[in-house]
Amino acid sequence: MVTEPRREDSTESEEPIRVLHVDDDRRFVEVTAEGLETVESRLDVVSETSAADGLDRLTEADIDCIVSGYQMPGMDGLTFLRAVRERAPELPFILFTGKGSEAVASDALSAGATDYIQKEAGRDQYEILANRIENAVESYRATKRAATLERIRTLVGEVNKELLHATERSELEARVCETLSGADPYQFAWIGGVDEDGRVRPRASAGADDGYLDEVTITVDDQATGRGPAGRAIRQQRIAVSQDIRADSDFRPWRAAASERDVRAVAAVPLVHDDTGYGLLAVYANRTGAFDGDEREMLRELGDDIAHAIDSHQTQRELRQERDRRAALFDHAPSPVIAGDVDAAENFFPITDVNAAFEAVFDFDAAEVVGEDVGDIIVPAGEQAGHQRFRKRVIDGETVQAEVTRITATGPREFLLTVIPHGADGGEPDGWYAWYTDISEQQEREALLRRAHEVTGNLDRSFEEQVQQLLALGREALDTDVAMFTRVEDGQVTIEAIDPPGAALSAGDTRPIGELAYCERVVENARAVVRSRTEGDTPLVEGRRIDRYLGVPVWQGDEVYGSFCFYDVDADREDFSEWERSFVDLQSNWIGAQLTRRQTQRELERQNERLDEFTSVVSHDLRNPLQVLQTSLDLVEETGDPTHVERCRRSVDRMGRLIDDLLALARGGEDGVQMAAVDVDSTAQDCWQHVETDGATLRAESDLVVTADAEKLRQLLENLIANAVEHGTSGDASEGVTITVEALDERTGFAVADDGRGIPEADRDRVFESGYSTSDDGTGFGLAIVEQVADLHGWDVSVTESDAGGARFEFSGVDPV
Repeated sequence: MVTEPRREDSTESEEPIRVLHVDDDRRFVEVTAEGLETVESRLDVVSETSAADGLDRLTEADIDCIVSGYQMPGMDGLTFLRAVRERAPELPFILFTGKGSEAVASDALSAGATDYIQKEAGRDQYEILANRIENAVESYRATKRAATLERIRTLVGEVNKELLHATERSELEARVCETLSGADPYQFAWIGGVDEDGRVRPRASAGADDGYLDEVTITVDDQATGRGPAGRAIRQQRIAVSQDIRADSDFRPWRAAASERDVRAVAAVPLVHDDTGYGLLAVYANRTGAFDGDEREMLRELGDDIAHAIDSHQTQRELRQERDRRAALFDHAPSPVIAGDVDAAENFFPITDVNAAFEAVFDFDAAEVVGEDVGDIIVPAGEQAGHQRFRKRVIDGETVQAEVTRITATGPREFLLTVIPHGADGGEPDGWYAWYTDISEQQEREALLRRAHEVTGNLDRSFEEQVQQLLALGREALDTDVAMFTRVEDGQVTIEAIDPPGAALSAGDTRPIGELAYCERVVENARAVVRSRTEGDTPLVEGRRIDRYLGVPVWQGDEVYGSFCFYDVDADREDFSEWERSFVDLQSNWIGAQLTRRQTQRELERQNERLDEFTSVVSHDLRNPLQVLQTSLDLVEETGDPTHVERCRRSVDRMGRLIDDLLALARGGEDGVQMAAVDVDSTAQDCWQHVETDGATLRAESDLVVTADAEKLRQLLENLIANAVEHGTSGDASEGVTITVEALDERTGFAVADDGRGIPEADRDRVFESGYSTSDDGTGFGLAIVEQVADLHGWDVSVTESDAGGARFEFSGVDPV
């Protein structure tokens, strides 16, 4: 089972994801929902047991991704997919099936499926599925977000364009104010609107206001500054007047300024047309009671006329802008566009115009094709039947969208054709526009992804063969000279695989990481590195200059394993595209997932070995002292002889030692290692105080401080000292064994040696086996623990003969401080 790496992150990777899971097995959808929500908390899974119910749920709820089975009654997964695509063409759809084939996968991807996964047993399948869902939804959301940002940008551009055309409207408003201010009894007039903070701002004014509008503050709220005619007119959407500002308490905020300018009455008229407000018109009179019934009715009608005029001007301006936009879209569209007429009776679709992109792609001048039927110009013979069907749909006023083949200047190419009829109005259309979006590159990319899927999905190939084929495929897709997969460890770069095999570097080569500068940056920064010669940073590889480079890190679990990279030497090619970067990243993710799976599998094998050791001890090694204990207890009961009690104690002691050693062995790598600077001699002397030495002597003279886990190094030395004391001398020896802790040559490690009986050469390969012992009282696990501690530190351990003829254990690969 492949375990895919989780993505690190991302700033939007925490938004909830709503998943619709459709499968006819009710129990399976329940288990899947629980499994997905367990491995990824932001997944919210809703389930249906039929495709029809799934379509209903899709209509009723906001769904981010659909996961569907394949074999379902009524409507299978592919039919369901096609139905979904009619409603939501871009919504992520993952086919999650128990039985499938490459043909099913190909059909699913061709029908628009985002991904295809076969069901497996165990938790891993939910982690894989959750990761695929997250990747698909994040890509989907990113696309939607990009479209939204583009739409907003276009909208801002159109708003700016409207502002640029606002001169005509301001001229209209200015002339209205000038006309009114020149008529008796009005002194001045203005037209304005409400800004974002609720204040009324004049847009145009005329007459003898003598700075009045600069002095006053008018709002539309129910505060004092909003209770005058202007505020009420906007708020209530009807004409409002103050017939005598001196007696009108609501006009108090502006009374002094207005009286200084001989204003006696004020009227404000909202400018509204078809429920659209365009601000207000305010007029100021020098006569009390100037706005009687007839006057107010005139102003009301004038307000309607002004609003209508503004609205008409606005409509005319929008129509001009729409025409300008169509012309710009047609003339400057990057894709080929054709404009044409319709003669349904004669089945004649003549071309009326083409844009510059059409002339470039199809190699026709406009003069050559205008007036000709489009079907005679670019439609190949094999596409004529489909083309005739398109014509019928256009005559019926339908929009057509389909993938087609058309004859271009460079030969047949694939396009997404969109035909939009216009001017139908319930009858035959007046004409049509046809857009041709080149999708040849898209189809090439889909074919490339299918090939990559075939490589990674072929279980008959070894991992190494799959990596080699991915390198060759990537080099072909990116058009590079070299493709390489590396492992970085201890400052060295090892070439795990390379394509082509005859490149300057070869598989198995090892170089200092500084010689492969780009690879070093990928690993150190743990992110992609993309460079071209134009950036002025072009290291050499084997004496040849790199022109462009694309490398991504390969992760093994939480650690960077190495790099997956592509580069050119002394070439001049285009920079890598975003799609090419994504393709390389996809392949590196797969390789990382395989490495992680293999690492996990090795760990499981080690755990199984420990379990076997447990089983062996429980079933065999512990049984012997238990039997001795039982027999001795029986003899104590029968004879009362206390010597049998001592035998019981020895059996209990032996079982205790077995259990302690077994637990130490089983837990040896459980918590990892906590590295620090540790003095070897001091640690050995400390161990000496906790071991029964039976007259033995310790010489700690290595003078080494090493990088190690202090507790585990103590465990290693205790077991070596105990082993030397127990096995170094015969039972009748008059003196104890001498144990020496010393440094290896060039201080690359240390050794623990004794002058005892030594270990026969024939037995040296077996001493580290769990349970192996030459003593009746030994557990056989002490040296197994020693080897395990060495492995955890990355040290190599070997056993040989000491200078005194005893046993000598050497530890190399140690990192001295």
